[in-house]
Amino acid sequence: MKEDKTVSALDISKENECNKYYAGSVMHRLRNFGFIKKDSKGIIYRGDLDSALLDQFKLSYFGKEFICFCLQQDEDVN
Repeated sequence: MKEDKTVSALDISKENECNKYYAGSVMHRLRNFGFIKKDSKGIIYRGDLDSALLDQFKLSYFGKEFICFCLQQDEDVN
């Protein structure tokens, strides 16, 4: 079993080569449904980016794969 990792929408968008705001909206939608939880260990601020893109989520390997699956499914529909 792989260890849980903390990732942001920015990390996911780079890995999946998709729009960063699209990845952020998918992650926050999953959070609103209760599928993933925000990791509140610290606050990251970068003036050049929307803070929602920097929110950290602690995900298992399966959780990260699920987000990638959701991104791919939405792209296939559009």
